[in-house]
Formats: sequence, structure tokens, C-alpha cells
Amino acid sequence: MTIDGDDQYLYFPDMKTPRLVSRINSAGITHCVQDWSWDTSLRLPVDHDLWTVFSGRGQLRADGHAWDLLPGDCFALRPGGRYIGSHDPDRPLVVIHIHFEPATGQTFRFHRRLTNLAFLEDVLTRVVYAHREGHGDQAIIWMDAALTEIRNQEVLTDRSGREDRRAEGIETICRRIHENPSAPYRVDKLAKAVGLSADHFTRLFRKIRGITPREFILQARIESAQDLLRASDHSVSRIAEILGYSDVYFFSRQFKEKVGVSPSVFRKG
Repeated sequence: MTIDGDDQYLYFPDMKTPRLVSRINSAGITHCVQDWSWDTSLRLPVDHDLWTVFSGRGQLRADGHAWDLLPGDCFALRPGGRYIGSHDPDRPLVVIHIHFEPATGQTFRFHRRLTNLAFLEDVLTRVVYAHREGHGDQAIIWMDAALTEIRNQEVLTDRSGREDRRAEGIETICRRIHENPSAPYRVDKLAKAVGLSADHFTRLFRKIRGITPREFILQARIESAQDLLRASDHSVSRIAEILGYSDVYFFSRQFKEKVGVSPSVFRKG
């Protein structure tokens, strides 16, 4: 089943598909508070944890390595590991975490950076609610689908890298936009940075990310606006200014088109 003609497929595991997960122990969606920090040394994890960032900025340290966290960073945290997490209080993290037991013989890459998040977020949210409602078998099926989607994205990312090394440059641009969404980005200049025409860049960007560069920039700004509305006392006008808008009414209109409510109503909710 294709989506909008793109080369993407919905995956639903059937009973003949080898299971990736034998049990889900807990699941949740965490909107981290401003003073959030995390250190598992006081209570080492006893199971695997699929830990995926969907909003915000931060850092995770483990085994002498540090990862700068942005939307799309996904970890399969292991039992007994010491993990130290922190985040930017003005752009707090939103994380979906699923504690699980792998099926026999299954192993998972510790870290990957995913590009197509909308479908994965929907599936992981279904895992959370199925588990909360006591539907263990359904939760496992959805978790299998999520892990399969992650592996599919890994394969597509590797293939894109082999076919066109400019894909790595596009990923770098995406992370730069997440880190600084307020900058006055121009598609032609972004394309030039990876040695492409604007049209070719847009086509390749859409193939990798599922949306156009302009849509990605707007999405990054709206996500940052949501973080600031949740975690700061800045006025709507000040948030618009921080994100590079010269017209607060234009900002509010774009925000409502994407989120469904105005910035003021979003903050009250």
C-alpha cells in the first residue's frame, strides 16, 4: 500500500512474521520539565528501552560518548547501562520510551538518526496506549511494526548514502535547521551547500525526509514555538521574534494552521 504515490509502505506484521519483541514492561510519552535531568546510576535499567526523541534539544551520554539530541534520535538502551541525560530548558525534550524484552536472538543497533518521524510517532503512540489499556498482544504487534519501520529506515538511509553522498549533506542541513530554526534559510543557498540545483535539492530532500525543505523549516519553527510556549514565560510576540518572524500575526496564523489552535490557546492547554 503506497502513500501519496511515494515509495513508502505501511507495514503490518502478521502471525507468520518472526516476533522482534516478547514482552513490553512499560511505556510512556514524557514531556520533560524545564529542570529535567537523568542519571541511571542510582537505579540501573533492568530491561531494554526504545528511547526516541520527537521534539526539543538535549544531550545523552553513555560509555564515554555523547550524543547531541534532536528530533529523530533513537536509542535502544540496554540493561545495566549508565545513561546521563540533559536538555535545553527553553527547548525541552519530548520522548517516547518503551521498556521491552527482545524476542530470542533479536539485537538492535544502539543509536540511529531517523528521518521520517510522523508514521513512527503514530505507531509508538499506539504501543503506549495499547499497553496502558491492558492490551498486551496488541502492544507487542505495534512494537514489532515500530521496530520494523526503524530497520526499514536504516536500510533506506544506507541505500541513499550509497546512491548519493549528498544525502549526508542534507542530514547535516536538517540538524542545523533544528538547532537554529530562526535563521533566514533560502532553498537555493541550502542547495548550493550540497552542490545541487534548487529543484534537484528539493526532490532529493523530499525523497529522504518526506516533505519539502520549506515545509521542514516551518515544521522546525512550529515545534520550537511549542517548546517555548510550554517552557518559557515569553510573550507570543517575543516567541515570534525569537523564531525570526517580523509579523506576530503571520506567525500566529502559521501556528494555528499547523497545530489547530492559536499560540495563546496552546499555552493555556
